[in-house]
Amino acid sequence: MGTSVHNQRAQCVNSILKRTWIKKWLTTFEAMMESGILELDNPVHINCLQYSHLPLLQRDLKTEQTVWNTHDIRKQRNAPGYGNVLHIVDPDLLDYAKQLICEREEPSLVANQEFRDMCQNILENSQFPCTPDGCLAAYLMLVQELTTAMNRNAVPTPSTFAEANDIYIFLKRERMEGAPINISNDQ
Repeated sequence: MGTSVHNQRAQCVNSILKRTWIKKWLTTFEAMMESGILELDNPVHINCLQYSHLPLLQRDLKTEQTVWNTHDIRKQRNAPGYGNVLHIVDPDLLDYAKQLICEREEPSLVANQEFRDMCQNILENSQFPCTPDGCLAAYLMLVQELTTAMNRNAVPTPSTFAEANDIYIFLKRERMEGAPINISNDQ
């Protein structure tokens, strides 16, 4: 039996992404964890990371897609496919991802509207560039502000994203009313 050549293009793009884009971000996020500024078991940290870094990640991934789509490639004779481009994600898979990650019908949004409103409010007077350092600075500011608000209201660290979304609703209300509110675990 010979080796299969049918997966070579997919393996090639996978290899390129692993060596460049994925390795860069994996190294960045691992460094954040090792330094103690990113806690993977804290939904607030994950939401802040998503909010601060998604625009840059999406831009970088779009660049990778463009590079791949514009490089010269010779199509195999009689090979099925739609040409020499990265293919669009299956709509069913995308719908499933939307349900897992964010509110329905809101692709690439982080957490709930209250969280996004608070983040926008926290960062509104900051001019962080869309660079790794700018995203890190925005992430640190968001985590600090939200953690301070949670501590001020004696709110425990959430253990799930659903709990985090409930906390964001309370924290936004607290910001709007200007008076701290207390949240008990039995709500």
